Amino acid sequence: MYVCLQACKDGCRAGCRRIVGLDGCFLKGYYGGYLLAAVGIDANNGIYPLAYAAVEKTRHCDRHLHSNFKNAGFRTKELKDLLWKAARASTTREFDDAIDELRKTNHHAYDWLKKKNPAHWSMSHLSIRSHSDMLVNNLSESFNKMMLEARGKPILTMMETVRTKIMLLIVKKKEEADKWKGTLGPNIKKKLDVNIKDSLRRVPSHAGGDKYQVECGPGSQHVVDLVQNSCSCRNWDLTGIPCMHALAVIHVKNDPVRGPKQWASLSNMLPILPPPLRRPPGKPTKVRRKEPDEPQTTERLSKRGVEMRCSKCKIIGHNKRSCKGEFGQNIPVKRHQVGVRTQQQATPSQQKVVKDKLHQHNEGFGLSIN
Repeated sequence: MYVCLQACKDGCRAGCRRIVGLDGCFLKGYYGGYLLAAVGIDANNGIYPLAYAAVEKTRHCDRHLHSNFKNAGFRTKELKDLLWKAARASTTREFDDAIDELRKTNHHAYDWLKKKNPAHWSMSHLSIRSHSDMLVNNLSESFNKMMLEARGKPILTMMETVRTKIMLLIVKKKEEADKWKGTLGPNIKKKLDVNIKDSLRRVPSHAGGDKYQVECGPGSQHVVDLVQNSCSCRNWDLTGIPCMHALAVIHVKNDPVRGPKQWASLSNMLPILPPPLRRPPGKPTKVRRKEPDEPQTTERLSKRGVEMRCSKCKIIGHNKRSCKGEFGQNIPVKRHQVGVRTQQQATPSQQKVVKDKLHQHNEGFGLSIN
């Protein structure tokens, strides 16, 4: 039973990439069988189901699903890493180096792999018409997981459930696309932002015409062609998204960073004034703030060996805070109440009045005052 919705075909022609993933999964019903699906990639690098079919289980399918991959000797992690290295090679030179390393490691696996067309599994030989660098079937695996609930139902119920899920998925994608700001999808925008950030560490040089050489470190460089929208790293060619090398060239060619003398002045713009100077809260520090590259010393100078002299009594051995001596030729200072005069401070008339009172007072006791 084969189903291909018209809405899926129209959406694929309107905004999907030129790549289709084909895969199948087991049905969990009483009669078994397989659910085959063709899944594409939308403009936001998301899954876009195109068609699906239910087929019965046959020996041919079993032989097809159990490929000769394990028999070729790729069971060890080392050989799997070599295969992945060859698949992820962006240039033919990297691909040849990975294949040569595989030949030295396992000759049987090397012979088996040489019979396979690299255009079907290595990034270095992929066609740039699809605008995709995908090497795995994650799209199909995501679709199979989405249909996990439907795979255990009877055939007609399962097909209707799959159709409903696809319908809801397309409606959800349309609602999310209406909220996009700009012409790029959110996932594509994130990739482009990462490439822009990485491009700031690349140094482009004009190589004549529309070609530029971009330095990526010692002994590593790439060639960018702005007319062909191509880079020797092949990331721009395969995905259609400018790589970090292309963005470094675009930044220099179209949007150079100009100095303050070349800045355009705006007549209707108010002058930019510095913020008002305010005293910070708290007591101002007396310690000088040191520069970041200046050594930060926390040790204080010691006063060991320095003679201490009191500023009050001028005696060596203590300071004025711990001084206990007497001042003014060692004469104790008597304190008097404010406004009360002593006998020495009184006038002669006041002194005579005081003596007369004392004379009258002492006469009663038989005392005399000279």
